[in-house]
Amino acid sequence: MTARILVVDDVKANVDLLKTRLEQEYYEVLAAFDGHTALETLKNEAIDIVLLDIMMPGIDGFEVC
Repeated sequence: MTARILVVDDVKANVDLLKTRLEQEYYEVLAAFDGHTALETLKNEAIDIVLLDIMMPGIDGFEVC
């Protein structure tokens, strides 16, 4: 079984880069572009680890934690 990783960043290029690199290592990667979506994803999905940007508009990474 592979780990499921949630990548949270408001910059699409950052998410795409991390997603591509992690998928090359056979991780299952989900993405969220804001804190609210990240929290909703965590509520509905089994996630093993979160890679979380701190500086985001609206709810920031500290609030998500």
